[in-house]
Amino acid sequence: MIDVVSPEPGQRLTLFRQDTLNDLRDVFDVHLVCSHFSRYVARYTGSRALVALGDSDSIYYDLWITDPSEVINQYRWTKEEAGIDALAGYEKPTLIDKLEVPAIEVISSRIWQDARRQLLAASISPESRPHTSFPPITLILLDPADDIINDIEAVQALLDQMCVFVERAVLLGEVQRRSNEFAVITEVSRALSSTLNIQQIYELLTGPILDTLHVETLSIGLVEPVTGDIVFVDKLLGPMFEKLPPVRLKRGQGVAGWVAEHQEPVIINNAYSDQRFFSGVDKRSGFRTSSMICIPLKVDDRAIGILQAINRKSGKFSDHDLELMQGLGGPLAAAIENANLNATVLSEKHRLKTLFASMTEGLATVNRDGIIINANDALATLFGSNVEADGRSLPLLINCAPIGEDGQTNEAIFVFSDLTEIREVERMRDDLFQGITHELHTPLATILMYSRLLREGKTRHPEKAERFLGVIERESDRLQRMIRQMLDLAKLDAQELNRTPQPVSLNTVFEEILPPLADRAVQKGLLYRHRIESDLPLVLGNLEVYGEIISILLDNAIKYTPSGSIIVNARHENDMVIIEIFDDGIGIPPEAINYLFKPFYRAQTAVERGIAGTGLGLYMVKEYLRVYNGQIAVQSTPGKGSAFIIKLPIASE
Repeated sequence: MIDVVSPEPGQRLTLFRQDTLNDLRDVFDVHLVCSHFSRYVARYTGSRALVALGDSDSIYYDLWITDPSEVINQYRWTKEEAGIDALAGYEKPTLIDKLEVPAIEVISSRIWQDARRQLLAASISPESRPHTSFPPITLILLDPADDIINDIEAVQALLDQMCVFVERAVLLGEVQRRSNEFAVITEVSRALSSTLNIQQIYELLTGPILDTLHVETLSIGLVEPVTGDIVFVDKLLGPMFEKLPPVRLKRGQGVAGWVAEHQEPVIINNAYSDQRFFSGVDKRSGFRTSSMICIPLKVDDRAIGILQAINRKSGKFSDHDLELMQGLGGPLAAAIENANLNATVLSEKHRLKTLFASMTEGLATVNRDGIIINANDALATLFGSNVEADGRSLPLLINCAPIGEDGQTNEAIFVFSDLTEIREVERMRDDLFQGITHELHTPLATILMYSRLLREGKTRHPEKAERFLGVIERESDRLQRMIRQMLDLAKLDAQELNRTPQPVSLNTVFEEILPPLADRAVQKGLLYRHRIESDLPLVLGNLEVYGEIISILLDNAIKYTPSGSIIVNARHENDMVIIEIFDDGIGIPPEAINYLFKPFYRAQTAVERGIAGTGLGLYMVKEYLRVYNGQIAVQSTPGKGSAFIIKLPIASE
């Protein structure tokens, strides 16, 4: 049992000051200060002392109640049940009698229920300490002794003494908080400047801001350069947004849109009361936005995005919170811009590297010292073969362009174009013109000769005249085929061929094309046979084109087969129709197979035998089939014959 000895009134304040100075010299925690003062005030006033400390949200009070025997109890009451707000207006120690207080206030207040008759109360409001984040504090003596009631000035001195220590603790807390915030800004800025990875930037930023500002979530929205829309970084939005499409706001829409458009920060402590707030995102996600700070992320004079801190966990957002956000916003905007520029540079570098590597011309970059810095595979292929003294020359076209800035040439790029294929195409073109001239000359000369014989009346017998007219008709047909072939070639080169596939009956094609070609084969003394399934399924393509393909292949078989047989087969297999044309002709040399379907190409064996042709037929067959997703393959043995196999896709029902 502690004997309570009340000091003389003159000694009370002196002893109080000495004890608080000695005991609280190294105490800088506001809660500990309030606890100690509750005990000191009870000790030196001989009354029950209550110290109430309000939170920044004005939701509850922490209370320390100490009786004269220095037994202390700590509570946390809501402001409604505590009833302290009714006493907060007394800035000077004021004696309040329970009988003078409205009954409803006495009934609802736990403090009045705990007091028997009187309270001596005094409060310190944050407004009286505008330069610090001073909390609301109330000092109450429950049923004070008469000597205390008569010594109000001493109570005021006790309150002033408590304010000194509370304010000192608050100031130190603010210094430490600002020091921590400065360290966070410094560390985040350093970390942001050390990475160009956009995901790392978001990860580096999220934790420090959430911890420092004590907010629920953080969001970053980036402005699309073309549309001006704001697209939010989905990885920062949280689990409620995982199954939702990307959050996008139109230009100027919502708080974020307003901030990006006006390039001004905002503090909103009641989101749904602000006309700029767009609630659509909350409705889709189930998230509830209560308060926010939103700042523009600016580079030079343009906003590249916004940074939002949403829902402070305690209290309201303040100007100091805005300053902290802006301190992080500058480094964040610079980091995002640098990361985007780096990604653009890397993408462009990859694109140029791909173009450099995929060019068919040989490319090389050379520095000022004549050292090759880069060379593509085409250049290696061009110069990689062994050089042999075979008398051949390698025709090349070399172009060069300087690379540099401000008139300073640091590198040069060389382009090596192999003219061998171009020269070969030119040679084949010349051969074509010669062949066409020859092909046209022969039927024209024949037509002209027989026409003159008929006009001069040198064919008196009807049978002879009929034979002459037959020759003129065949040669005219031959000319017509050649001209049509040249026109079709022009269409293929200009990509004017009708590419829209239609269902085609190959049985119809064979019925129209095979009889006259079979007659030609028989007239030449060849054995002709065909085996065509009677119910071939429809294929995709064009009736005239497929007729031309079969005509070209069968005409070649007849032309290149001096003796022997020709066989045409057509059958249905799986989802394809397969057409095979076999002949016992002169065959194709192995070295010619790879060039067989190139324009103007003719195998040397055909040229040496004097067999007429333009070198365009098989090229046109290959191109026709490519248009309609068909395939062609060739098998041949020189001197024994050839086989051409066509596969055509069946039309879906």
